[in-house]
Amino acid sequence: SAWRDAHRDRAEIESVKQGLPRLERDAEYVSSETCRACHPSEYDSWFRTYHRTMTQVATPESVLGDFDGSTVTSHGLDYRVSREGGAFYANMPHPDEVMYVVQGGKPTPPDQIERVDARVVMTTGSHHYQTYWVESPTYDKLLQTLPLVYLKEDQRWIPREAAFMNPPNEKTSYITQ
Repeated sequence: SAWRDAHRDRAEIESVKQGLPRLERDAEYVSSETCRACHPSEYDSWFRTYHRTMTQVATPESVLGDFDGSTVTSHGLDYRVSREGGAFYANMPHPDEVMYVVQGGKPTPPDQIERVDARVVMTTGSHHYQTYWVESPTYDKLLQTLPLVYLKEDQRWIPREAAFMNPPNEKTSYITQ
């Protein structure tokens, strides 16, 4: 039933939230609600902007990308995005291994990097594009960003390296073909 599906989706979202890294509250910091009490016009201005929704838990309401089984290639590596109910996934090269390849500067063939199914847990962006964060399969509470960007207006995926400029002659990939 629709009620059961909605309840399951809410439970999945709460489960994802529990596993996310979070800042510990420090006595020197306050919430946006506290700011609202003394600075209502500034709060209202902030609340109307995209800044308020820039980073969110990945839910059916917050995810703009079409997780339809599409495959996007970034730096010679394939990333396949999919959805199961209210959850979003990427079948991808192990993000921690990719991080070590790039940081170590050691050229590596794509078939030597393990593939994993990683759950998308956070989104960043909301105005023109959105990118996504997955849980590290190795490290507790470490998030890795997918090297993909979903263009809202064009309703299509592109590799992140096609979305941002790099300095001339900068080596951008250690994945060999």
